[in-house]
Amino acid sequence: MVYLYDQGYLIKFQYGNVEVYVQLTEETDDDLLTVWAALLQLPAEDEQRLVRKLLTMNWEETLETKFEIINDKIVVLTQRSVAN
Repeated sequence: MVYLYDQGYLIKFQYGNVEVYVQLTEETDDDLLTVWAALLQLPAEDEQRLVRKLLTMNWEETLETKFEIINDKIVVLTQRSVAN
């Protein structure tokens, strides 16, 4: 599905069991492309070990991608400028 709103576009699609969201803001050189998806519902098995692993991977090991907890779900998120 593609949604048009005041600040740009929001695209939602299914990739296997994962709902993926893609947001594109405005239509200028300062546009941002944001992609996010919930990966895992919490609580999880051995949650302390999982959180430690994700925090260790955050940013540096994942090429500027980050992990977050939103509404008791582990979410992966990345954001890039669309300019060259």
